[in-house]
Amino acid sequence: MNVGLFAIVSLILLGLIVHARRRKRSETVRERARALELVKLLRRLLEHTQRHRGLSYGVMSGERILAGEQWAAQQQVEDILGEAQPYQASIAWYDSWKEVVARWNDIQQIHQDSSAAEQVLLLHNDMIGHLIETIRSIAQPNGLVPHGALSAAPAGIWLELLEHSELLGQARAIGTGIAARRQNTASQREELARLRERLGKHPYECLAHLQADPELRPLVSQAVTDTERSLDLLMDLIDKLLAAAAGKSVHSAVYFRAATQAISGLLALVDMLLNRLEPPNPA
Repeated sequence: MNVGLFAIVSLILLGLIVHARRRKRSETVRERARALELVKLLRRLLEHTQRHRGLSYGVMSGERILAGEQWAAQQQVEDILGEAQPYQASIAWYDSWKEVVARWNDIQQIHQDSSAAEQVLLLHNDMIGHLIETIRSIAQPNGLVPHGALSAAPAGIWLELLEHSELLGQARAIGTGIAARRQNTASQREELARLRERLGKHPYECLAHLQADPELRPLVSQAVTDTERSLDLLMDLIDKLLAAAAGKSVHSAVYFRAATQAISGLLALVDMLLNRLEPPNPA
C-alpha cells in the first residue's frame, strides 16, 4: 500500500515538474516573441530617426528642396514613438530609452534654428546611439543575439548590420550638409573621410559573411548584391565630394538619395534576418 501511494505521489510530482517546465518554456517563447516585436518596432524608429537627421542637416545647411521630406520624417518618428507606448512597461526602465525620448524632445525644441545645425546633428547622433543600445539590451537577454554578444553566427549578424547602417546614416547627414555648402568645413570633411574609410571595409565584410553562409545564401544573395552596388555608388559619390575643393561636385539631394538606398539595403537584410527569428506557426 505504501509502495503504491509512493508511486502515485511520485507520478503527481513528476507531472507537476513537467507542467512547470512546459509553462516556463511557453513563457520564454512569449517573452522572446514580444522582445522580437519590440526590436522590430525600434528598428523602424531607428530608420526614420536616421532619415530625419539627414534631412534636417541638409535643410539647415541650405537645401530647402528636402524640407517636405523632413516634415514627413518627423511625423513618422512621432508616430512610431506613439506605437511604442504599449511597450512602456517593458522599456521605461532602460536608461538608454529615457535618453532616446529626451534627445528627441531636445531636437524638437531647436531644429527650426538654422544656426544650430551642428547641435541638432549631435543630438541625433546621441539619440540614435542610445536607441541602438536599447535594442541591444532587449535582444541579448532574449536570445536574439547568440550568447548575449555579437558572434560569427549569422543568426546574430542583424545587429552588426544595424550598427553599420548608423555609419552610413552619419555619412548621409554629413555628406548632405557638405554638398549643400553651408556645412562644408574642414572638420566635416575630415569626419566624412573617416567614415568613408570605415564604410569601405566593415559593411562589405558583413555582406560577404552572409553570402558565404550556405543556409542564408539563397535568401539574401540578390539583396546582398544590390546592397553592395548601392554601397559602391555611395563610396564613389563620397570620393567625388571630398575631392572637390568647393564640395559642390555632387548635388545634395542626389547624394542623400544614394545614401538612403544603401541604408535601405542594409535594413532590408536586417528585416530578413529578424524574420527568421520568428517562432514557427503552430500546426
